[in-house]
Amino acid sequence: MPRIGKPLFLWQKKLQEMGFSIAATRGTARSLFEAGILCEVVQKVHEGNPNITDYLRAKQIDLVINTPVGYHAHKSDDEIRTEAMRLKIPYTTTTSAANAAVQAIEYLQKKQVTVRELPQ
Repeated sequence: MPRIGKPLFLWQKKLQEMGFSIAATRGTARSLFEAGILCEVVQKVHEGNPNITDYLRAKQIDLVINTPVGYHAHKSDDEIRTEAMRLKIPYTTTTSAANAAVQAIEYLQKKQVTVRELPQ
């Protein structure tokens, strides 16, 4: 199980500060807990039911941040992505996109939206 570096915890902590709950698979949940971030533990697709796709179908997940590593992860990634897209749930597989999504949510909650013309 790859270790998650502390800088990656910034967006998870920010989500909690904004009032969101976090759900993670066992290994990620352990790393988050060690960093002081509590979350609900969900099973991976190949681990049985209920799993992440069941949570998606039950509309208990509003944003999917999936960073697949390993054979099972890549195999289940297709199922998770397909279900998220079918249900119109935002989905990303990179931490940079996750960070950008969290920043966007934060700005929207604060109603700090600014429209600027793009340079030509």
